[in-house]
Amino acid sequence: MRATYRFPAVLGLLLLGCVFALLLSVSGGSASGRATSVDAPLAVPTCGPIWIADTTPNVGTGDNALAGVAVLAPDDVWAVGFYTDTDGIGNALIEHYTGSSWVVVSGPQPGTGGSYLEAVSALSAGDIWAVGFYRETPGSAPLTLALHYDGTSWTQATTASPGSAENYLYGVDMVSASDGWAVGYTADTANLYQTLTLRWNGTQWVQVASPTPFLSVAGLRGVTVSGTDVWAVGVQADISLTLRSYIIHWNGSSWSAQTTPTTAGCVLTAVSALGTNLWAVGGCQTSTYQTLILQWNGASWAPVASPNPGTGDNLLGGVVWVTANDAYAVGGYNDTGGSVQSLALYWDGTSWEQAHSDNPGTSGNELLAVAQDPVWLNNSWAVGSQSSGGANETLAEHTVIIPCEPTITPTDTPTNTPTTIPTNTPVNTGTATTIPSATGTAVSTTTGTPGQPSATPTVCDLQFEDVPAGNTFYPFVRCLACRGIINGYPCGGVGEPCDPANNPYFRPNNNVTRGQIAKIVSNSVGFVEPVSGQTFEDVPPGSTFYDFIERLASRQIMSGYTCGGVGEPCGPENRPYFRPNSNASRGQLAKIVSNAAGFQEPVSGQTFEDVAPGSTFYDFIERLVSRSVMSGYPCGGVGEPCGPENRPYFRPGNLVTRGQTSKIVGNTFFPECAGEQ
Repeated sequence: MRATYRFPAVLGLLLLGCVFALLLSVSGGSASGRATSVDAPLAVPTCGPIWIADTTPNVGTGDNALAGVAVLAPDDVWAVGFYTDTDGIGNALIEHYTGSSWVVVSGPQPGTGGSYLEAVSALSAGDIWAVGFYRETPGSAPLTLALHYDGTSWTQATTASPGSAENYLYGVDMVSASDGWAVGYTADTANLYQTLTLRWNGTQWVQVASPTPFLSVAGLRGVTVSGTDVWAVGVQADISLTLRSYIIHWNGSSWSAQTTPTTAGCVLTAVSALGTNLWAVGGCQTSTYQTLILQWNGASWAPVASPNPGTGDNLLGGVVWVTANDAYAVGGYNDTGGSVQSLALYWDGTSWEQAHSDNPGTSGNELLAVAQDPVWLNNSWAVGSQSSGGANETLAEHTVIIPCEPTITPTDTPTNTPTTIPTNTPVNTGTATTIPSATGTAVSTTTGTPGQPSATPTVCDLQFEDVPAGNTFYPFVRCLACRGIINGYPCGGVGEPCDPANNPYFRPNNNVTRGQIAKIVSNSVGFVEPVSGQTFEDVPPGSTFYDFIERLASRQIMSGYTCGGVGEPCGPENRPYFRPNSNASRGQLAKIVSNAAGFQEPVSGQTFEDVAPGSTFYDFIERLVSRSVMSGYPCGGVGEPCGPENRPYFRPGNLVTRGQTSKIVGNTFFPECAGEQ
């Protein structure tokens, strides 16, 4: 690959200048543009996480690269980097994924000597920060750069640049609208490199004193915030020019250097925190660079074994926690003298393993940063650059989870007995009527639904006796079952004879209860964190749907009913009731699914005759309909006269069935289901 200007590479600089130039070459920035032999990329596995490349835009005819990424939602992802113009000067590059495609977003280009963005952190759709550096004129001293997005436009903020020779920001992590950290390094004309930390106080970025080891130089590459604790990582070099990994910790009042267990030749490039659990990644050099992963156990840092697929250099540039038992790290590797291949590692709670990642560039590919959706566990993104012998181009890859073989166990017990129809806000939902065998008129099942990239079809032999191929719900039931989200019932019961293969039954026309919906939706989104306590009087710890209900309730996706009603006496703590065995309606499912998916955009107009603006489920139904998740029924039936606009009917009070639920959930969270066979 041709050189990507991520780090200073001036050969005349000593110590950190050379250190960061070396990091560039290890990560692929200065690797040869020749298409030479490399280690064979990892084959696509039969199950587990894989990384799939997406199409990203490039600006101009020079080099393009993405160095930082932040994920807000499946249809709201930001990436930053740079592109070069015809004279080789860099320009800040900002790209936004809207759920269907990546687009370039204009932003400030301060100075005439080039501007580069290295990291991005997003609090909300209207509060995003990106950091890097720029030069006021060609060849002038680099100055720190921070840009802010307010939901409408990007603007430059004032930042400290204390170094007379160099000032760089390489990492940023925002806590709130009034708190956040950016890190990098600074240098004077004597090449005395020192760590640099800036803190956002809601009004301005203020420099905070940070340590540099005695008789050494140091710089910071990544930062993460967890509560009042802040961790920043990078590299130091002592008077003998020996490189060592470097970590500093903010305890709420001051920074202090931490002891790291690594030997000489090690550097750290990124850090990620999940509560008190931390990962820091980078590489250590012997004859070649080998991946380095350190884990913080609450008291000390310790190295954890990690794969090194390349016979040449292997280096990690980004890391992110997904859950307490899942994490991703990304980077690049190469054969000696060869081009770079993307590197993706996966932590399964026990060990780090290599995951398949795409390599669309024929001459080189590198992943420099990775980020995780705060809600959707199956929505992770990594960014970097690729080359096919010419100029570098942007690279973005997203995760797809290929499910492993599911276990069919009858854990749910659907009921056909109609009971009181609950809502999250009790209202009169009308009289239940006969449920059709489908969700209404044909529902669009395109694989490009915003928020969920299309996945490679899964190989799964699962088959339900009562949902054969060609059935309305077949692709959705099979898709969710193959992902272990829904289960079937063993054959042999009344009216359910066993076929020669003893295929289970799904019972698609059975109604769905609130407890079952909590389980299906929670599993679809990927909520897996441990829960404790008790929110609802009728859902104690250990009950069938306890974990799933608590996960949704903690996110305010589902709620309950005030105690004191018939059969629902108030206990000592006046807990509300959830009514997990009550059947749910189409309107209620729309609300639950829409909230779980994080759809919050304002809506207008009226699609259905019986769902007017201001009605209980109006916002949620319109959000799903706009994404072709749900549809309605043509007007003109009994009790459903056609109005002047011939709007269809939604029937929000109708009870929802297992088949309908599978289709609605599948269209929302796994739009690729429609194409799986």
